[in-house]
Amino acid sequence: MDSYLHQPVEFATIYISGTTIGTVSNNDGSFIIQSGVFPCKLIISHVSYNTLVINIDQYSKSDLLISIIPKVVEMSEVTIVDENLREKNIQHFKDEFLGTDVWGKNANLGNDSVLIFTVEYYNENTDDSAVIGKLKLFKVEATTPLNINLPLLGYYLQYELISFIEKYNPALKRNIINTSGYCYFKPVDTDSKLKARSFKRNRLRAYYFSPQHFTRSLYNKKLPENGYFVHEILNADATKRPILRNEIADSCMSYISDEAVITGLKDHSFIIRYCSDRRGIPLNLDETDEFPSVEISSIYFINNECIIRKDGTRPGESIIFGPGLGDKRVGATLPDNYNPEE
Repeated sequence: MDSYLHQPVEFATIYISGTTIGTVSNNDGSFIIQSGVFPCKLIISHVSYNTLVINIDQYSKSDLLISIIPKVVEMSEVTIVDENLREKNIQHFKDEFLGTDVWGKNANLGNDSVLIFTVEYYNENTDDSAVIGKLKLFKVEATTPLNINLPLLGYYLQYELISFIEKYNPALKRNIINTSGYCYFKPVDTDSKLKARSFKRNRLRAYYFSPQHFTRSLYNKKLPENGYFVHEILNADATKRPILRNEIADSCMSYISDEAVITGLKDHSFIIRYCSDRRGIPLNLDETDEFPSVEISSIYFINNECIIRKDGTRPGESIIFGPGLGDKRVGATLPDNYNPEE
């Protein structure tokens, strides 16, 4: 309902963030939506209204009367922007947001005109001369939801980008990206069995050796069964030769509902080796010592408390994946309710 006029709002998109669960409001503003995933975020999105986010902790049959606030269009001064610079910023955003792998390159952002950029570089006034000229801040916001086509995976993705922030981290000597937003996956309808099989096969390829797959395996304490060999990087002595310690200890993890809290690993890094067959399907490391394919990545814990969830999501961006796992961006992303066995 319009919060000012108290009139029904039709054609609003209502969805559970990160999933394929969604619908559109009727001409009387009503809708029915069901979710078996809790806690979750119910998103109400409409081009003429501010996006509304409702946290739902448990199942409820109660009817909800929801009011949404019309957007206020503010007139601002016209700023002439170098078109070449804008195109450069758009391309950088696409590379970092969608990814540069096969998934990211095939993804299509249909409305990049809604993007707003804030870009800063380190200048000579910085205390660290080594970072002069490096990217200090690359911030992106959007005036309306992003329309993204993932043709290899068979999804249309509506992404409510709250903010995309890329900053240089002097301690890690690399750029760190923090993205916040809400997304809704709409599966592509197809009558072609061949295309349907292609979507299923590609989704499996994108899923295995992905942050979602690794985090689910870590949550379930089944890293070896899912092909992951994980060891911490340590310095043995004054020679600074790295040694390895056992994988992430169970004692570091405590569980509350469908969340696990990892404590005591701030600033710790782990090497990740993913062992699979030649198709990329994970091997159970408890059952074999022959690995036709091995891919390498890493994981770094920023905070003393890091949360992971059963569905593979990581609220708070407190965990960073290195090249390999970290190369899979939105172009390779799958719904939180994706089930590889379906």
